[in-house]
Amino acid sequence: MKLIKRALLPIFILSVALTGCSAPADSSSLVLNKKGALTQTIVEEWDQEQYDKKELQEQIETEIKAYDQKIELNSIRTKETKVTVKMTYQDLASYAEYNQVILFQGTVAQCQAAGYLLEGEFKTADGEAVDRTQVLNAGDACTVLVFQEPLSVKLPGRILYCSNSLEIISGKEVKASLEENSTGFLLSNPVYVIYK
Repeated sequence: MKLIKRALLPIFILSVALTGCSAPADSSSLVLNKKGALTQTIVEEWDQEQYDKKELQEQIETEIKAYDQKIELNSIRTKETKVTVKMTYQDLASYAEYNQVILFQGTVAQCQAAGYLLEGEFKTADGEAVDRTQVLNAGDACTVLVFQEPLSVKLPGRILYCSNSLEIISGKEVKASLEENSTGFLLSNPVYVIYK
């Protein structure tokens, strides 16, 4: 969602100041597919009287052209007080670099080698507490997703374990929300989802 913050900061600065975050956490989302590509949907407050949809589209398209990766602007829709932007990225690395956020995927060993130590408390997909050692022993057959944005993430596999702070929406989807009294756009620490 850094794109929105970067390209649309003048547009959304007022709504951020009023609400304390850029949008309800269940509005913006990422959907990962099995081939590694992902679709981002961003939903934000929108003042149609003050800002022009065409200007917004031109600004996003200009930023995409300046970026040397495959990113596609799929659509921009405005309705009443909301704007919805949908974009597709060729891979997680492109998303992370373009938006300047954490989004990493790999085995437990690859995560640890990249500096993501799977710290904190974990739970199963059923919401039961699980020992961190069990998570660390998940093996190479499992994939770990690391992120730090307040949004919902739909995965291409079944969730085995996840950070305790995440809300489990379904067997393949989790939602991260900003902590109470948060003044930033990101979670205070990265969160983890282990799936297969």
